[in-house]
Amino acid sequence: KAPVGQVEEPERDPLPGMPCCPITGEPMLDPVVAADGHTYERSAIARWLQTSDKSPMTGSLLPHKELVANYVLLSSLAEATVAKSGMAL
Repeated sequence: KAPVGQVEEPERDPLPGMPCCPITGEPMLDPVVAADGHTYERSAIARWLQTSDKSPMTGSLLPHKELVANYVLLSSLAEATVAKSGMAL
């Protein structure tokens, strides 16, 4: 059960071919790009940024803590999955 104040998300599987998060080592479900230009699992980098102003990949100070969904990665993997299954978009 989710902690108070958090919404419990249904279990879902990563898209086939999804790269692993450099923090968790697990395939990403919600990939986001941080200010260092690297892609991370949203929940993992959000936890990291609660206690650090530095990139987990480079150790450099981040200019901001905004996270942007990596739509390019998501859409390219979704398209590849659909193409592999022979389904039309």
